[in-house]
Amino acid sequence: MIKPVGGRRNNAVDRVWTVKPGIFSPPTTYVLECKYGLVHRKDIDDFMDVLRWSKEFGVDAPDGRQVKQGVIGVFAGTAFDQKEKVMLKDEAISLASYANRLNVNLLKAADFNEKLREHGCDSNITVQRACRLAKDEREVRKTLEAIWQKTSNAEKILIELSIKNRSLYDFEKILEETS
Repeated sequence: MIKPVGGRRNNAVDRVWTVKPGIFSPPTTYVLECKYGLVHRKDIDDFMDVLRWSKEFGVDAPDGRQVKQGVIGVFAGTAFDQKEKVMLKDEAISLASYANRLNVNLLKAADFNEKLREHGCDSNITVQRACRLAKDEREVRKTLEAIWQKTSNAEKILIELSIKNRSLYDFEKILEETS
């Protein structure tokens, strides 16, 4: 990164992959950012800043830093704030429309659940369930990766995660009851 964005310096994105569709077609680079919570405009703007200010995905232009041609941002979130409207010069647009104007693809939890079904997981195995049981984003990623690798053990993986984090949830319940 040329300059740090939102406290991120080195590992600013979750995944990067390049696709070369044909022999005469230019390669397309997809950059994935994941957020396991309610996504707001600030999150989309931070992601775009990361793309603009990275050495690999950004380029200097006459009107400031821009995302390079052939780089597509993919933002995955469990939920996007439906009530949030982005104010432009003369109109208010939804967060999804705003992301589309920035050339960012949005992926919802339902999209991930659909991929899990296609991969052979039961309908009770969901991204939302993994997010609820995990203690943080790193554990969600690890859990979903394990489920993807071994779909036959998906239920067992989630049960083990629930048992592992039970003391954390008991502590959170105590805090809620005292406040």
